[in-house]
Amino acid sequence: MSARYRLKVKDKDDVSGDGLAKDVQHRMRLTWAYGLSSPLSWKTEVDGCMTHFDCNEWGYMLSQSADYALRRVLKVSAMVGYFRTTGYDSRIYVYEKNLMYNFYYPSFSGEGMRMNVIGKWDICKTVSLSAKMGLTKYFDRSVIGSGNQKIDGSCQSDLDIQVVVRI
Repeated sequence: MSARYRLKVKDKDDVSGDGLAKDVQHRMRLTWAYGLSSPLSWKTEVDGCMTHFDCNEWGYMLSQSADYALRRVLKVSAMVGYFRTTGYDSRIYVYEKNLMYNFYYPSFSGEGMRMNVIGKWDICKTVSLSAKMGLTKYFDRSVIGSGNQKIDGSCQSDLDIQVVVRI
């Protein structure tokens, strides 16, 4: 089990633009990991955020992830999380496992769920195939994004496929 807390205070222009106001942000994370020595392991995380600038905002995300390894040939990871925030300033940032050499640290605001599954198959000593499928479902909106990235719907999905050949 681990816990983390961060307090961030900075001055910003106030709403009227005449002076400065304190922007106070509290972020916390609790993590429980278990089953680490077996082929199946679990991790539960609770993330929270409280901000105060113009108004008080808060948010949280509860997520559960599992990893499974079948010998050294096949590895599968899955994660499901529920998030809820009262505004964009209280958005939640969560590290998400990804394919090799990729990094993904999305932010979530509003209310919804994030799910993903990652699989890696070592076909032989020199070739491996990896894939990641993710889905974000928002409960509080019917349009996601804007401009060229606008999605007319409440679901956003992503798919990544990677083949690695070692020479």
